[in-house]
Amino acid sequence: MGREQDNQYWNRLYDEVIKEGLCTQCGSCVGLSKGRLQFQEVRGVLLPIALNGNIDSDCYLGCPARYCNYPELNRFVFGGLPENWLLGNYMKSWIGHSCDDAIRNKAASGGVISSVLIYLLEQKLVDGVICVKLGVEKPYLAKAVIAKSRKEVLECSQSVYSVTPVNVILGELEKVNGRYAYVGLPDQVASIRKLQLLGNKAAGKIKYVLGPYTGTQMHFESIRSFLRSNNVYGENEIASLQYRAGEWPG
Repeated sequence: MGREQDNQYWNRLYDEVIKEGLCTQCGSCVGLSKGRLQFQEVRGVLLPIALNGNIDSDCYLGCPARYCNYPELNRFVFGGLPENWLLGNYMKSWIGHSCDDAIRNKAASGGVISSVLIYLLEQKLVDGVICVKLGVEKPYLAKAVIAKSRKEVLECSQSVYSVTPVNVILGELEKVNGRYAYVGLPDQVASIRKLQLLGNKAAGKIKYVLGPYTGTQMHFESIRSFLRSNNVYGENEIASLQYRAGEWPG
């Protein structure tokens, strides 16, 4: 599939997805836009806006809200279709937790993902892991980062319940070499798999995908509402934010 730049791809993305209210804020279009798109908050919702509408075809074709052929993606990733579409593809299922108390006690619900990421790094199976960290630029906002050590992985522990466009990290992956692990929500993962099917080089650097259970997702306006209900009228007054502080269940 070609990577031609054309204003038609932005027009179609806007008309078919953004204007229709279907955007999931996965971040792929912005991440792959080479600075031609950016996120802007519109009535409490993060939405992509065009600084220059000449975006690559992958920005449009990789959108998970536009169209997802799940049978095709299943064949591409797993080599076949699941026996049960409610469960998806699986070999076996377990209940578990990290055996490292330092990881388990800091985690939102057992520390399995943190342990797997640290293992992949320490065994040199990956050069970095893509996960979400709170307080990178502002104490109350989360951002996708590439963690490269146990310490950096543990700084990304705990859940983030407000929309975070993880796939903007694709712009950074375009500029680096190596193999990466990735933690993402279902729509974000669907976009990564679509891009890998298209042969996108940045998405192709992701060799391991970890998908945590997804039960709650909110726009940041929900935090503002919580603040107002407690007589705080500006997010700039937030010194730090944790969605699941302390031991499980938080």
